[in-house]
Amino acid sequence: MVKLLPLFFLVACLPPEDRPRPWVVADNGTPTIAEFDLYCDIDAAKWELEVTATAWTGGATTVWTADEVYAETHLVSSFEAKRDGSEDVLKLSLRIVSDWREANNGGATAFRCAEDPDVIFALKGADGAIVECQTFGPNPDLWETFEDAPKCW
Repeated sequence: MVKLLPLFFLVACLPPEDRPRPWVVADNGTPTIAEFDLYCDIDAAKWELEVTATAWTGGATTVWTADEVYAETHLVSSFEAKRDGSEDVLKLSLRIVSDWREANNGGATAFRCAEDPDVIFALKGADGAIVECQTFGPNPDLWETFEDAPKCW
């Protein structure tokens, strides 16, 4: 019969630099947007959004519109974050569908690349409160009065 040493003893035998460290919640302040890339891949028929923040986030919300009547809301999640809390990369990939009823369902959008929609991106801090917004599109001022927009101003 083989006896296993308790995990504690195995970890204690590791050199200090190889020992697992306890989970520490880093507080690197309020995240801000360091890099922002939104583009449409015509060949793949999808929109891609990648945002790098300067600290851990609580994700983000985007709202898309082309006519101020029809709008889509898409949540953006953390894709990769540094362990020390100094960076968080958020990604969103939306496949383009021909029927607007399929949008907002499973990472899809009805906005084609040629439409050039207005988009607002609302970055959230670790507590879930909006800390910064970025807008794209031909009418960035519409978000100040658009009812469904995140409250950034």
